[in-house]
Amino acid sequence: MPAQAVPLWEVSGYSTDPSYCQYAHGLYGYEQTGSQAGYPTCNAGYQLSAYDECDGDGQGARLQISYKKYSSASGWYTQGWTTVAKSGRTATVDLGLVRDVRLRICAYTTARGVFA
Repeated sequence: MPAQAVPLWEVSGYSTDPSYCQYAHGLYGYEQTGSQAGYPTCNAGYQLSAYDECDGDGQGARLQISYKKYSSASGWYTQGWTTVAKSGRTATVDLGLVRDVRLRICAYTTARGVFA
Protein backbone atom coordinates (compact mmCIF):
# COMPACT_ATOMS: atom_id res chain seq x y z
CA MET A 1 0.00 0.00 0.00
CA PRO A 2 1.14 3.59 -0.39
CA ALA A 3 3.73 4.67 2.16
CA GLN A 4 1.65 7.70 3.10
CA ALA A 5 -1.51 7.33 5.15
CA VAL A 6 -4.11 7.41 2.37
CA PRO A 7 -7.82 6.64 2.64
CA LEU A 8 -8.56 2.96 1.96
CA TRP A 9 -11.74 1.60 0.44
CA GLU A 10 -13.01 -1.93 0.40
CA VAL A 11 -13.60 -3.08 -3.18
CA SER A 12 -14.93 -6.30 -4.64
CA GLY A 13 -16.43 -7.68 -7.80
CA TYR A 14 -17.13 -10.68 -10.00
CA SER A 15 -16.06 -11.44 -13.57
CA THR A 16 -18.60 -11.10 -16.36
CA ASP A 17 -18.17 -14.76 -17.33
CA PRO A 18 -21.67 -16.35 -17.30
CA SER A 19 -20.70 -18.58 -14.37
CA TYR A 20 -19.68 -15.58 -12.19
CA CYS A 21 -17.11 -17.80 -10.48
CA GLN A 22 -14.16 -15.39 -10.46
CA TYR A 23 -14.15 -12.92 -7.59
CA ALA A 24 -11.78 -10.22 -6.29
CA HIS A 25 -11.88 -8.57 -2.89
CA GLY A 26 -9.64 -6.32 -0.83
CA LEU A 27 -8.53 -2.74 -0.21
CA TYR A 28 -7.70 0.04 -2.65
CA GLY A 29 -6.43 3.47 -1.75
CA TYR A 30 -5.33 6.66 -3.43
CA GLU A 31 -4.64 10.26 -2.64
CA GLN A 32 -4.30 13.06 -5.16
CA THR A 33 -0.76 14.41 -4.95
CA GLY A 34 -0.47 17.05 -7.64
CA SER A 35 -0.15 17.02 -11.40
CA GLN A 36 2.25 16.13 -14.22
CA ALA A 37 2.01 17.43 -17.78
CA GLY A 38 -1.47 18.82 -17.20
CA TYR A 39 -3.02 15.72 -15.56
CA PRO A 40 -3.72 15.11 -11.88
CA THR A 41 -1.60 12.40 -10.26
CA CYS A 42 -2.31 10.21 -7.27
CA ASN A 43 -0.31 7.98 -4.98
CA ALA A 44 -2.17 4.67 -5.29
CA GLY A 45 -1.89 1.13 -4.03
CA TYR A 46 -3.92 -1.93 -3.26
CA GLN A 47 -4.07 -5.25 -1.44
CA LEU A 48 -6.48 -7.47 -3.36
CA SER A 49 -7.10 -11.20 -3.56
CA ALA A 50 -8.34 -13.26 -6.52
CA TYR A 51 -10.67 -16.20 -5.98
CA ASP A 52 -12.16 -18.95 -8.12
CA GLU A 53 -15.40 -19.96 -6.42
CA CYS A 54 -16.17 -22.89 -8.75
CA ASP A 55 -13.49 -25.50 -8.12
CA GLY A 56 -13.36 -28.25 -10.72
CA ASP A 57 -14.86 -26.27 -13.61
CA GLY A 58 -11.51 -26.00 -15.43
CA GLN A 59 -11.28 -22.23 -14.99
CA GLY A 60 -9.23 -20.08 -12.70
CA ALA A 61 -9.20 -16.39 -11.81
CA ARG A 62 -6.77 -13.66 -12.84
CA LEU A 63 -6.73 -10.22 -11.23
CA GLN A 64 -5.38 -7.63 -13.68
CA ILE A 65 -4.46 -3.95 -13.55
CA SER A 66 -3.93 -1.18 -16.09
CA TYR A 67 -2.88 2.43 -15.44
CA LYS A 68 -1.02 5.44 -16.81
CA LYS A 69 2.33 6.42 -15.36
CA TYR A 70 4.51 9.45 -15.96
CA SER A 71 8.09 9.25 -17.20
CA SER A 72 10.19 12.39 -17.47
CA ALA A 73 11.78 10.93 -20.62
CA SER A 74 8.58 10.06 -22.49
CA GLY A 75 5.64 11.67 -20.68
CA TRP A 76 2.50 9.66 -19.86
CA TYR A 77 2.46 6.04 -20.99
CA THR A 78 -0.08 3.26 -20.53
CA GLN A 79 0.81 0.15 -18.60
CA GLY A 80 -1.53 -2.30 -20.33
CA TRP A 81 -3.45 -5.11 -18.63
CA THR A 82 -1.05 -7.08 -16.44
CA THR A 83 -1.90 -10.07 -14.22
CA VAL A 84 -1.02 -9.29 -10.59
CA ALA A 85 -2.73 -12.21 -8.80
CA LYS A 86 -3.97 -15.69 -9.68
CA SER A 87 -6.67 -17.80 -7.99
CA GLY A 88 -6.14 -17.98 -4.25
CA ARG A 89 -3.36 -15.36 -4.21
CA THR A 90 -3.14 -11.82 -2.86
CA ALA A 91 -1.36 -8.92 -4.55
CA THR A 92 -0.06 -5.94 -2.58
CA VAL A 93 1.31 -3.16 -4.74
CA ASP A 94 2.33 0.47 -4.30
CA LEU A 95 1.86 2.01 -7.74
CA GLY A 96 3.43 5.34 -6.88
CA LEU A 97 2.37 8.35 -8.96
CA VAL A 98 -0.21 7.22 -11.50
CA ARG A 99 -3.58 8.09 -13.04
CA ASP A 100 -6.48 6.22 -14.64
CA VAL A 101 -6.04 3.04 -12.56
CA ARG A 102 -8.31 0.18 -13.64
CA LEU A 103 -8.72 -3.25 -12.06
CA ARG A 104 -10.51 -6.29 -13.44
CA ILE A 105 -11.10 -9.91 -12.45
CA CYS A 106 -11.21 -12.41 -15.31
CA ALA A 107 -11.80 -16.07 -15.98
CA TYR A 108 -8.74 -18.00 -17.15
CA THR A 109 -8.00 -21.35 -18.79
CA THR A 110 -4.74 -22.61 -20.22
CA ALA A 111 -6.38 -23.13 -23.63
CA ARG A 112 -8.11 -19.72 -23.88
CA GLY A 113 -5.99 -17.52 -21.66
CA VAL A 114 -7.76 -14.59 -19.98
CA PHE A 115 -11.39 -13.91 -20.91
CA ALA A 116 -14.62 -12.44 -19.50
